[in-house]
Amino acid sequence: MNKEPIEQEIPDLQVSDADEAPSSEPHQSSQKGPAHFLRITGKVALSAFSAVMLISLGIAVVLADALVPKVTAGSIRISHMDLPATAVNLACPQMPDHTNREGMSIDGLDTPPVVSASTTVAVMSSSGSLPKGVSFLDADGNSMELSPRAGLIQGSYPSAHIGYLHAPPNDDATALGGAVVEQSVNTGDYRGLASSGCLAPSMDSWLVGGSTSAGVTSTLRILNPLERRVEVSVAAWGSTGPLNISRGSNVAIAPGQVLSIPMEAVVANEPRIVIRVTSNGGGVVATMVAHRLDGVVPMGVDLIVPSAPPSQTLTIPGVSFDGSEGYLRLLNPSMQPVTASVWVLGPRGKEALGGAEQLILDPGAVFDISLTGLEQGNYGLVVQGSGDIIGAAQVFRQAGASESGMSRQAQDFAWIPSAEIGDTWALVGPQGLRRTLVFTNPNPNSVTASYGTQTIEVPGESTAALTLENAELGMRLKAPGMGVAQVLTTDLLGGEGISLANPTPDSSKNNTVRVQIGT
Repeated sequence: MNKEPIEQEIPDLQVSDADEAPSSEPHQSSQKGPAHFLRITGKVALSAFSAVMLISLGIAVVLADALVPKVTAGSIRISHMDLPATAVNLACPQMPDHTNREGMSIDGLDTPPVVSASTTVAVMSSSGSLPKGVSFLDADGNSMELSPRAGLIQGSYPSAHIGYLHAPPNDDATALGGAVVEQSVNTGDYRGLASSGCLAPSMDSWLVGGSTSAGVTSTLRILNPLERRVEVSVAAWGSTGPLNISRGSNVAIAPGQVLSIPMEAVVANEPRIVIRVTSNGGGVVATMVAHRLDGVVPMGVDLIVPSAPPSQTLTIPGVSFDGSEGYLRLLNPSMQPVTASVWVLGPRGKEALGGAEQLILDPGAVFDISLTGLEQGNYGLVVQGSGDIIGAAQVFRQAGASESGMSRQAQDFAWIPSAEIGDTWALVGPQGLRRTLVFTNPNPNSVTASYGTQTIEVPGESTAALTLENAELGMRLKAPGMGVAQVLTTDLLGGEGISLANPTPDSSKNNTVRVQIGT
């Protein structure tokens, strides 16, 4: 089975000097399928969902008009209407490369890198019965084997490629499911661990992290999982404000293809960046591969996934700090200054982050705030602003001795996105890695969370962490009013790799609409 992408030039994002920078040329990777997922997502799930939304809104208004007493001018009535259950459709993003495009590591090693990878899938129904009609397809449209286990449909594969999960409604209810892809590289320039939960297509994605400084590559990848063409626009912000991306608007992506944009070829020498991807014609899956080298020493790789949308309050769970260095990245996307305060929620409760009690965030500028000074441990960060802000955190690990012969340590890192506060998730994780579940409770009162058959009480304004030993591939996770993250770690030549694969939110929460009647 051929997994190598077929490269095509994208004229609107052509690098001006392709001969000097062959590895920085934007391209689209052609995916031959998967016809089943593309058909379901493009024509049935998304289009039907839109139709159901419109029809249901019409029904809601008719029912409200018939059943609710007439309202007089100036009065308002609020009603809620449950929509029909919808399918779960997720796309697994492309993993980082193993080596550079010339096929050899910069440090001159003539042996291929040692790579381990996996894809894990789990789907459950809300009724407890075995879900029906679940499928997982690879990028060529081949169906991957799934098997039943204790009320779950699950599968695990020793590779990590673009894939598509489809779970139709069961018993008139939206299924709960997710998938995780992960890849660890033990040797070579891409030494490190990268992982991601598979993502629902979105028409608006914010990617917080990365850089285009010397030694750093940040490659934006936009997957079109639909059977029709979509158009995307890319906006970027840097250390001093918005960045100019030439011809970054209305770029077409063909069905099943991946648009790759090396950001260092578009906005060079930016120490801090934030990317926004918007689309017309359907949702896309946007991620960014961040990779760093210090000379010939590998300094980490990660797959940056979207953060929660801009808000006046951000919650970032899963800040697994090793006591060395770490950063909080913030952007004020508005046209006015925003005042922000940063709080650390740890095992002992809530405290202000030193030096970040009262930050002034200039319009459009990207800021990094150091986490140095925190003790080793698992934390959550809460940022409160006078206006909307967006953010993520970065943590590091020592990844073992460099193979270059120099007495220097390699490094790995993970970007931790801000998370939307939720209630129920599908917790999916690979068995070959260490898994830590981190709960951040921003509420003043204690909250009890449950995962599988276990429970944990998380005190108010604090963070609790659990090591998942011998855990099932998939579990139902309930943590009302909290932010939740899953931290993955693995051994790397005497060091450690780190990444995140966060739980998948229950999409049935989108099946209720709010209807306003009156003026």
